Amino acid sequence: MFKYKKSRLSAFFAAINIVLADIGGKKTTYIISFRAKSIIIMSISVVMLVACERHASTSEQMDIAEKLMNTKPDSALTILNSIHASGFKGKDAARYALLKSMALDKNCIDTTTFDILEPAIDYYIKNGTPDEQFRTYYYQGRIYQNQGDDDSAMLSFMNACDLKQAVTDSLLLAHTFVAQGTLYLKQYKTKEFIQNNMAAAKLYGAIGRDLLEIKSYTNAIDGYVMLNNKTAADSLISICVPLVQKNQDGEAYLFPSLLSYTVEFCTPADIKSFLDQNQDLDLTKDDKMNFAQGYSKIGDYGKAMKLLSEITPDRFTLDSLKYASVKIDVLEKQGNYEQALNLYKDYSAMLERYQKELLSHDLLFADKKHQLEIKSLVEIKGRDRIILYALCGIFGLIMLVGWLYYRGHLNRAKRILAENNA
Repeated sequence: MFKYKKSRLSAFFAAINIVLADIGGKKTTYIISFRAKSIIIMSISVVMLVACERHASTSEQMDIAEKLMNTKPDSALTILNSIHASGFKGKDAARYALLKSMALDKNCIDTTTFDILEPAIDYYIKNGTPDEQFRTYYYQGRIYQNQGDDDSAMLSFMNACDLKQAVTDSLLLAHTFVAQGTLYLKQYKTKEFIQNNMAAAKLYGAIGRDLLEIKSYTNAIDGYVMLNNKTAADSLISICVPLVQKNQDGEAYLFPSLLSYTVEFCTPADIKSFLDQNQDLDLTKDDKMNFAQGYSKIGDYGKAMKLLSEITPDRFTLDSLKYASVKIDVLEKQGNYEQALNLYKDYSAMLERYQKELLSHDLLFADKKHQLEIKSLVEIKGRDRIILYALCGIFGLIMLVGWLYYRGHLNRAKRILAENNA
């Protein structure tokens, strides 16, 4: 680095000397003394050194921010915020944009515009390495998710996953599987939701991210409970329990899954025992609905209704649909058929609205659409290859005909020359 700077500066000084000599050699009214000449050279050299050092410092700062990204994202964001990136262009601008987007996402700062990521999209999608392209697609998808544009988010994640064989960032690949799985769950594609979380769990486990591994496995357990597949859920619970014993923080993820598993598959006695042991815990909205469902199964409708009364579900979401479903079941078992019927009408309207909203987007068909796009690209490449081979064949044929014509013409000329000499 020192030799590189020295040679560059030496060349620059030589150019300055030539310019100054040229000015001094002309008949002008400006007289530049040797001392003035030295001062100019020294001034410019100081500016050059400061500029070179500033550039190196900026690059080093981005290197440090990237190293801290997964362990101390708040520090990474602080470093990136201290960098003046307004003059960045090309690859430097793309790198800064991607790092800044990564830091914001890891600090749970939801970005809904592409102002920051745009330089990375413009540069890396066409010119980046597989890892750079993959990261750009992932954070593009995250922004679409923050905007509520699930269709575009799914396509971004699919474009990212197309590169999975070439990328080295296993952690981000696992994050992508999880994010894509969340969208699959919205589409009622439970099998795909499970597959994505299983793939993510294996990646998390391979790189030593135990807590995220537990979280993905418990997501898969929830999926198997939805599919009423007790055997598969049992096998995953047997994997999760030892992991949670090693990492107690994993209990926060395993408990809701054990709750839904118990309510779905266990006997009334086991359900009662589980609920009694855990009723004093600080429960989430979803936990309360599962508790209410469990109390309904064991015939304790009073406790079930008390828990439901503590919940205010969001309108027209999966939560509101689950809430209505549980409450309808409790009301029917209590004999409150009129209330159950009225709530069922509301439930049917909410379900219809939710399904229409899904069908109004391309999200349900994103897989097929993406597969068709890939198939189309393959067909285009195949067609281009055939055209190329055909053109090469035609060109070769033209060359052969030309050569044969040339040889024939040459032989004829030799024959004529021989006849004339004879």
